[in-house]
Amino acid sequence: MGLGFFSILNAFSRTGNGGGNKTSIIPSEYQQYIFIAIGICLAGKSIYQFIKAYKGTFISKFNLKAMSDTTKRNFIKNMGYAGLTSRGILVGIIAYFFIMAGFSFGGGNTDQMKGTANAFSFLQENSSGPWLMGIVAAGLACYGIYMFTMAKYRSFG
Repeated sequence: MGLGFFSILNAFSRTGNGGGNKTSIIPSEYQQYIFIAIGICLAGKSIYQFIKAYKGTFISKFNLKAMSDTTKRNFIKNMGYAGLTSRGILVGIIAYFFIMAGFSFGGGNTDQMKGTANAFSFLQENSSGPWLMGIVAAGLACYGIYMFTMAKYRSFG
């Protein structure tokens, strides 16, 4: 995801041969709308992840009734719920960054684009910031475990 974001930033501003002046591949009047559109699409993906976790539709991909171990079934369900919720939170944060980047273009000037230090300043200023990032990281670890269990126990049919 980070590499994709970096590629998008490079597509919007390129350094010329002299190294001083910047030219843009995409016309400046469209850059703001492209970033906002990407942010809205990512927000939709985030909402979809929350709905998928809330409804529990991911469970239908497993043949849980064939498993005799209830502990294993509950483990798969819990990892799925935690992982999908965490993934929804993370995609929502990225959507927020894209939308804010789109609004920061104000006039098509790409020099206004801020770095990751400014993007995460709200976490640095907030006393619960490290806890929030830790919870999201733990949730993404749960999502990884869920994907491994899906690779092993998924039912195709």
